[in-house]
Amino acid sequence: MAIKQTVSPIKTSPAESSGSRVSYRSSAVEPRKKSQNRNSTQLRHASVSSRKSTIEGTKGSAKSVRQAKSRRMELLKKLAKIDNLPKDVRTSIPFRGVMENGIIETYPGTFTKSYRLKDVNFAIAKDEEQLAIYRSFMDLLNSFSSNVKWQFTIFNHEIDKRETIRNIRVMPQHDGLNKYRNELNAVLLQNLKTGNRSVKQDKILTVSITDMNVDHAVAVLNRTDGEIDNKLRKICGSETKPMTSKERISLLYNIYNQDSDYRLTTGIYNGEEELDLSVVERAGLSVKDVIGPTGMDFTMRNGSMFQIGDEYGQAMYLERVPANLSTAFMQDLSDIKCNMLISVTSEAIPQDKAVHLVKSNLASIEAKIAGVSKSNVEEGYAAALPPDLAKSQASARDLLNDLTGRNQNLFYLTFTVVVFARTVDQLEDNIRLVKSVAGKHLCPVKPMRYQQEFCFNTALPLCRNDLYVERLYTTESAAVFIPFNSQEINQKNSIFYGLNQTTKSMVLYDRLTGDNYNGLIFGGSGSGKSFTAKFEMISVLLNRTDSQIFVVDPQGEYYPLVNALGGQEIKLAPGNNVYINPLDLDLSEDPDGETNPVIMKSDFVISMFDIIIGQNRELNAVHTTILDRSVRRIYKGYIAELQHMGVTCDRSKCPTLTDLYKELEMASAEQYEAKELKDVLSQYAVGSFDTFAHRTNVDTNAKFVVYNTKALGSGMKELGLHICTNDIWNRMILNSKKHVYTWFYIDEFHVLLESRPTTIFLRRVWKMARKWLGVPTGIMQNTEDLLKTADTRAIVANTSFIIMLKAAKQDRDNLADLLSLSNAQLEYITNSDPGFGLLYNGKITVPFGFKFPKKTKLYAIMTTQHDVKGATFG
Repeated sequence: MAIKQTVSPIKTSPAESSGSRVSYRSSAVEPRKKSQNRNSTQLRHASVSSRKSTIEGTKGSAKSVRQAKSRRMELLKKLAKIDNLPKDVRTSIPFRGVMENGIIETYPGTFTKSYRLKDVNFAIAKDEEQLAIYRSFMDLLNSFSSNVKWQFTIFNHEIDKRETIRNIRVMPQHDGLNKYRNELNAVLLQNLKTGNRSVKQDKILTVSITDMNVDHAVAVLNRTDGEIDNKLRKICGSETKPMTSKERISLLYNIYNQDSDYRLTTGIYNGEEELDLSVVERAGLSVKDVIGPTGMDFTMRNGSMFQIGDEYGQAMYLERVPANLSTAFMQDLSDIKCNMLISVTSEAIPQDKAVHLVKSNLASIEAKIAGVSKSNVEEGYAAALPPDLAKSQASARDLLNDLTGRNQNLFYLTFTVVVFARTVDQLEDNIRLVKSVAGKHLCPVKPMRYQQEFCFNTALPLCRNDLYVERLYTTESAAVFIPFNSQEINQKNSIFYGLNQTTKSMVLYDRLTGDNYNGLIFGGSGSGKSFTAKFEMISVLLNRTDSQIFVVDPQGEYYPLVNALGGQEIKLAPGNNVYINPLDLDLSEDPDGETNPVIMKSDFVISMFDIIIGQNRELNAVHTTILDRSVRRIYKGYIAELQHMGVTCDRSKCPTLTDLYKELEMASAEQYEAKELKDVLSQYAVGSFDTFAHRTNVDTNAKFVVYNTKALGSGMKELGLHICTNDIWNRMILNSKKHVYTWFYIDEFHVLLESRPTTIFLRRVWKMARKWLGVPTGIMQNTEDLLKTADTRAIVANTSFIIMLKAAKQDRDNLADLLSLSNAQLEYITNSDPGFGLLYNGKITVPFGFKFPKKTKLYAIMTTQHDVKGATFG
């Protein structure tokens, strides 16, 4: 090694943004010499002693260095042969025991605890958000005391594709729609193959302390739970709990048993179900017997490769880092889609020792400078200092200032990568890929010769360190190995929305798991918003037996879909003799008792009148009082009859707009305002627009129902949308009694936001739908209508599911304001292809894309692009 100082005199500068990355200046130095009072092997002792002279700064000839290296390699080979003599698997697994509280003892008196980390969208966050996350991560690193070691582990592993297929597959039913289910399954399987859903990424933080008093060690580790949760909550925004013993055993099992055939056939343990440690003990086994593979061999390829079970692997270490390194290194490395372990094991140096170390190094540099200066004077000439020496002095002074004035600590850090594969050829391909990615960042990785087992054990999420390739880093430089990258949305029993454009994994989400079930779909013309909504409808219809779907269709574009899927289209038009009574009323009470059904109906009638009179006129307080009183009166007899019958709804007896018209006519004799209301209503109750003045004569029992309001004309369009929404509300209440979810979609949603009473009605629907198992979705082009008032903003605030497709600049700016989107995220909805955009689930935002195959029956019934002969085209 060329580096001679224990502490590198390279300055560590503040974190700064580089595009969407955070960069730092490293202070990586020569590996330190560890104390030899640990339970280390002869091999590791030899490794330390062989480089002792280099660490202490002694200097030999090139020949002597080569001879020392040759002797060291020969010794390593001999020791490796001894160390790799046949031994059982139990001996090779590097821990001593597992406690019920999730604590694992590695060395005697060394106890560890692990935490499963939730990912964050660090890669596409705003620059200021990236820096905030980066600083919070530095704060986490600084929070570890010198008696606590820690390790961040990323485990990329292939999951059983059969399990994934079982999760996403749509099962056949006896309804004549299996031809569409078969196509849907084919589309899902194709995306499973082209995406990376079969590779899962686990991120683990493990902490370790050494204490011969077990009770005290456990107490110290328990106290770290709250500290770690507090620090990580600032990064992840959610609670971080320690892993249980069963979770840690399952994790280790899946690392040791990556050959899925063995996992599926042993019948002992499959890494998924709960493992009862007492049962294992009664069977005369240890935990190691349960999690251990069929065999292990660490002597392959002259000690540069190993085999565990039927899997091959190679353990590597990070040889060096460049002066400048960005967080993109960890992101690119962890994004490689192969089975591998990436581990960063760290240990803090006590601050007083760190300062002493740097001061000693600075004193050594300045002594050399004094010697050079004296020599120059004696030689009789003035000369500048050698550039390397001057740079070392400046950097060492800056490093001392970092430690004493900038809240920087010093850490010993070991970086290891272990790559796995089913065959040697595949392993070599994976290794080349890892080296290529690392080389792109000028961070070469090399295999550990004759130390594969030690390197593998160091990479395990046990916070061990059996290697001597540690280097010194400040807090800022260590934080560049931040393990966070991109969040995933992968849930069981969910709907497929596309492939994550960052990770290429399948985006699988179940809206019924959100804080509420409400949704919005935004997108400009041709962005694919209707297509996206239709695919969600199809996914629900073909896969869920507990759901009914309704669509309010102002343009008549859903007919091909409802016709093909055996649904029901309600075509509303003057003179069509198809009627929906807007005064249908179900007396079922609000589950939380917040709203009386009659009061809500009164508000609905007021909003109807607001639509009828238009935007240029407004109802005054007298008008609303008269309407409220009239509504209560026309329902009085209806309510009494329902109570007598013991039911909550009877559409054949509900009042109609004609009854309301007559009630207003009687009141008009005493109040002029009542006459105004009667005159406004006359055209819709007894005139040419009486489509909604009759009792309901349509049955909405079909699983898929579409309200086609295209033929209503501009004079009744808004009113028709409003009344259809109310009719779905009534059906939703009825469905909830049978525990049936009501998915309903309102196209041209912005039309209903043009009047305040209508907006208030929708806000109430958005607030209460979840109580009645309602899943409402508004579909619209622009965002402006949802930002103009406090009521419209309340609808957005109460929406946990938003899909954003290609949008104009003003809409992008509005969405950025509403959802705190970064510029990197907004790029995904700027000139994006149809079906590509962002998905927000109430907590995180991920970029997605979905290219649906055009030569399918499903595409033909979903697309709105047709030629004059009715054939579909792209």
